Amino acid sequence: MEYYFKPIRELPTGRGFADFVFVPKPEYKADYPALIVELKWNKNACTALM
Repeated sequence: MEYYFKPIRELPTGRGFADFVFVPKPEYKADYPALIVELKWNKNACTALM
C-alpha cells in the first residue's frame, strides 16, 4: 500500500462502476500499474470483463 493512494471505491466507468481502483503515487507510476478490482457474486470472470 505504500506505492498506491487510498483505493477509490465505486469509480464510475463507461458501463457501470469499478468496485476498487488503486492508483499508483506519482513517484511509482513507472513501476506499478493502476489496479482495477471487480467483484462479482456467483458469476464468472467473463461477466466481470463485459
